[in-house]
Amino acid sequence: MVILANAAQAQHLAAFGAPLRRIGGRLSLLPDTVPVALRTVVSGNGYVLPRSRGLIAAGSTYETEEDAAPSESEGNAGNLKRLYGLLPECPPDIDLALV
Repeated sequence: MVILANAAQAQHLAAFGAPLRRIGGRLSLLPDTVPVALRTVVSGNGYVLPRSRGLIAAGSTYETEEDAAPSESEGNAGNLKRLYGLLPECPPDIDLALV
C-alpha cells in the first residue's frame, strides 16, 4: 500500500498499475489552552500531532468518494472522541471555537 497525501493530484506523480482512490479527512486544530505536552505523534484510532505554532492537531475523519462528508461540527466531535481515546487525560471541555 502506498499513501500519497497530495489531494487529487496523486495521478500526476507516477504511473500506477492500479487505480487510485480518493479518501478525504477533516483535521481539528485544538487551542493553545489544551494542556498536552507531546514530543511525538500519538497514533491509534486517530492521531494527535505535537504542538506547532501554538496549536495541536487531532484527527482525522475518513471519507471515501461515496461517503457524505460530515459537517464541521460532526467532524470536530468525532476528532475529539478520537483524541480522548488516545489521551484520556485531556480536559473534557475543549472549546474549538477558541482556534
